[in-house]
Amino acid sequence: PIFFLVFALAFPEILVLTPEKAAVIATGLLIVFALIFGYRGKRATPREIAMAVIETGRVSLDIILIGAAAGLMVGVMSISGLAFGMTLQLLALSGDNVFFLLLLVAVLAFVLGIGLPTVSVYILTATLLAPALVKLGVTPMAAHMFVMYNGMLSMITPPVAFAAYAAATIARTDGWTTGWIACLVGWSTFVLPFLFVLTPSLLMDGPTYLIVWNFVRILFALFVGTAAIVGFALTPLSTMWRFVYGILSLPIALPPEAVTGGYTINFIGIAAGIALLAFHHLQRRNGPTATAAPA
Repeated sequence: PIFFLVFALAFPEILVLTPEKAAVIATGLLIVFALIFGYRGKRATPREIAMAVIETGRVSLDIILIGAAAGLMVGVMSISGLAFGMTLQLLALSGDNVFFLLLLVAVLAFVLGIGLPTVSVYILTATLLAPALVKLGVTPMAAHMFVMYNGMLSMITPPVAFAAYAAATIARTDGWTTGWIACLVGWSTFVLPFLFVLTPSLLMDGPTYLIVWNFVRILFALFVGTAAIVGFALTPLSTMWRFVYGILSLPIALPPEAVTGGYTINFIGIAAGIALLAFHHLQRRNGPTATAAPA
């Protein structure tokens, strides 16, 4: 069922199914397979299938109500012209500068997303903010991912940080401290939306070799940057080495189209990062030294 659903969504021109029909058919396949093959040696009974359908409807009520409320809000904004007017105002404030518009939209998406569930955040930001990005030439997928990511950042960012506070409650730790640690550990979430816009191949928009190259490059940049943030790569890092790792992550993550010679800068950063990791790998094999001591 999952394979069918992914295939139907990824290749709609082959099966010619809308997302809604694909989901219904995948659910039907799931029910049939549960009755015939079961799960972990136990087949589902018709009564259990019926109860699962009822429970699914009950759980879906929250999403339906949220979607309905968000739909009312979107309808009011569209009829009143507020959505179109906000697009024009954002473009006017940014002076048609893409980078400044990204910063402006990121702040607005964060503010609009405070305290709202995921569905509402997306509908609200996609209606009010994404059109301004598309208007300046950002691809629709990148624009929607940009506003979605930034709209959800309040989940780990104090003073709201619902997800961090929930984690703190489970771990019985201080919520405020947990929120700031969540921001540090999740630092890449603040950077990735900008990379989606500046490097569209990260969203599988472009030739295959470019998609693979940028995926590996950004993954390596996030590893190097995270080592600087948490203070550990292959060994514990001193303050000096954390600073070096942090500096090295910048040329690796740099969008090559943003500056002249961007690919050369990427290759130099990657080579330096690999050399540094090799150095610390040898250092770990030969025993700890003063430079590898934790800060």
